[in-house]
Amino acid sequence: MKKAVILAAGRGSRFKEFTEDTPKALINFRGKPLIEHVLRMITDSDIKDVAIVVGYKGDQIKEYVGSGEKFNLKVSYYTQEIQDGMLSAILTTKSWVGDNHFLVTCCDVVYPGSLLPLVKKHQSENAKATISVVLQPEPVSKAIVCVNNNKVISIHSSSKDYTSIFTDAGMMCFSPRIFQFLEEEKNYLSAITRLIKNEYVIAHQLEAPCYNVNSVEDLEKAE
Repeated sequence: MKKAVILAAGRGSRFKEFTEDTPKALINFRGKPLIEHVLRMITDSDIKDVAIVVGYKGDQIKEYVGSGEKFNLKVSYYTQEIQDGMLSAILTTKSWVGDNHFLVTCCDVVYPGSLLPLVKKHQSENAKATISVVLQPEPVSKAIVCVNNNKVISIHSSSKDYTSIFTDAGMMCFSPRIFQFLEEEKNYLSAITRLIKNEYVIAHQLEAPCYNVNSVEDLEKAE
């Protein structure tokens, strides 16, 4: 796999005053902007070609990341004019992705482990999508991923009826087949649900802790 897409268009309203003058992707986390953690994670996964989807104060992100040379990456930029969710953000990169399988990650996901196992599993299983998941020890309020023998069966909004609870870690591999479903649906959840029903979609459990830093509370907890 040679290409990765970073979703960095949103303001991050749950960061409150932190993002009044700065995009979420440039919020400092453990001494570096969030997006630098993501870029270095991608570099360590042997992916060299990256598209960053920008929107809110995107010029600041472009100025900080530049061509990507300092991260040993080749970086292109695509603009999500209206920040209305993941569906349209990923769709902006369709022509750039072409016929390639590709990695997608949000700019607020910090994972200290390697993504190579995720990428290699996606490739070896010949999956249409591979979703990274984290095992939760107790019920959670966020959407969960229902898995049976490695295959993703469905995504649910409640975890109360499940004893083994996997949540979406925010990093996934796709085949270009995903674009058909994105174009035909109104939101990302509907598109991924249809993909799960119609194609071979698998889960990859992460080995190290994964930090989803999308609020002031998350930032304080993770620090």
